[in-house]
Amino acid sequence: MISILSLPTVDLGTANHQYILDNIPKAAADWQGDTDFNAVQTFVSGLSAYSGPDVSIKSAAGVSPRAQALLNAQAGNFYGSNSDRIGAIGLANELKLQKHDSKILTVKTNACQDILLSRFNEIVKKVQLKTPVTSIDYSGDTISIIDKSGKQYTANKVIVTVPLSILKSSGIAFTPSLPSTNLAATAKFGMDSCIRLVIDFKKNFWGETDGFIWGGTTAPQYFNAGFNRSQFNSTMVVTVFGQAAEPASVLAALDSLYDGQGTKWVRRKIVNDANGVPQETDPIVTIYDWTKDPYIKGGFSYPLVGTTHQDRIDLGTAAPGGKIFFAGEATDINGDAGTVSGALQSAERATQELIKSITG
Repeated sequence: MISILSLPTVDLGTANHQYILDNIPKAAADWQGDTDFNAVQTFVSGLSAYSGPDVSIKSAAGVSPRAQALLNAQAGNFYGSNSDRIGAIGLANELKLQKHDSKILTVKTNACQDILLSRFNEIVKKVQLKTPVTSIDYSGDTISIIDKSGKQYTANKVIVTVPLSILKSSGIAFTPSLPSTNLAATAKFGMDSCIRLVIDFKKNFWGETDGFIWGGTTAPQYFNAGFNRSQFNSTMVVTVFGQAAEPASVLAALDSLYDGQGTKWVRRKIVNDANGVPQETDPIVTIYDWTKDPYIKGGFSYPLVGTTHQDRIDLGTAAPGGKIFFAGEATDINGDAGTVSGALQSAERATQELIKSITG
């Protein structure tokens, strides 16, 4: 879609990245003589070729305790969980399936949401928002769909695209129950809590040319949102899976890494005191906890130990009868689960399946 629409992008492959060991953030070149650093990078870069025991990423890597936080950042948090929860074989098999390059691109001038809405603007006006579905009865010739308010809709075909967490928690009641093939597959994948903090600073104190900062314990993954955008953009994006995170703890962690620079340079709200004198108060931070969203309940799917590619296929297999089809990032079978690309590819697959069920 990026190439078709000729969108201006930022290639993070041209950025410097920092890696944290011993609570010290340094560039890769500065860690080259460090055995623990090299062990993590060798494992991460060769992850798609992993063929060892079917164990967690943490067990498969076998790095020292000193390097565990760095491993967790690059091969745990980056894939939606912690390194002791993600299955190494399952993840490696998915990475093998990817047919695109390994570039990480961000859109330079617009949010991804703007691009999707403009690309599919003819469909947007047909989308009904704030209408959560509570039940789908596909036992008869016509499918009955009930929303939270009790309103009924009917259809001949339905594509279900809810997050994995909703299927696992029976957020939608299906009649008849979903096939055992699909239900068994849901148990093979996890979907952890996910918190994102966007913190605005008066100054970029971590490095203008830096992209990611890997290896924190409070926050495994920091991202320089202003890289190659504007010298005036000093915003840091913090993404945390599987554990709690709050502004105070993240700022404290940054202070520890950068000698008090986080608290010193964070941009704060300005409020007049009782005498009308402007005073700086709380840090300017945008926080979104997807775990608390009742219709998302987490980040994105990841393979557990013992997961196979067939489990991904089973998860997205249409229910018998050609009425219920499944899409969403968790059902992607091209190695891009957990991404917007994976979600889009799954939508194309499910739509083709639906069309084929009509045309034969």
